Amino acid sequence: LAYARLGAIAFQQKDRAKAMSYYQSYVELKPDSIEAHQTLGSMALQSNDFETAKTEFEKVIAIEANNPYPFYGLGTACLRLVQHEDGVEHLKKSLQIDPNFAPSCQVLASHYLQHGQNFNKAFELAKRAVMHAKPSEPIASYWNTLAFAMYKLQNYTDALQTIEKALKIQPHQSEYLDNRKRIADAIQNKNR
Repeated sequence: LAYARLGAIAFQQKDRAKAMSYYQSYVELKPDSIEAHQTLGSMALQSNDFETAKTEFEKVIAIEANNPYPFYGLGTACLRLVQHEDGVEHLKKSLQIDPNFAPSCQVLASHYLQHGQNFNKAFELAKRAVMHAKPSEPIASYWNTLAFAMYKLQNYTDALQTIEKALKIQPHQSEYLDNRKRIADAIQNKNR
């Protein structure tokens, strides 16, 4: 348990390498620790170490398969590893467990939008992500995804209002500023 506490402290201090080392030591002592594997998976995901994230989330699912978070983590890692079918499948499994699990709604909506698929489904997922987000989640990115879905559906006026909500939270985020410009240009072109 000391390793888990030390890992948590190191993580809070933004020392991911030390935190991962402590959690790996903890896992060696308690190989069935859901918390340790999930934390290692989350840290690996944040560090763009998608293979490790995938392995850790698979271990969590092998121990407990009724929590949406490890399926979200596994799905996200798969998408980043360009294993799209597996990624979508895991994200959908996460949403079977909890249809309103905002992180999975967000990632799946983004995936559909980036790949020009299922714009209506992407819109519904993005809307659910915004509606069910927890304060600890990156709500500005959720608003951005919803705005982009509206843009893809050519609902430009609502898209502009929605992207403003993202910019209110993170006013200098270049991706959001680019989306606002794209939406404003679409409105101008429509009015010509």
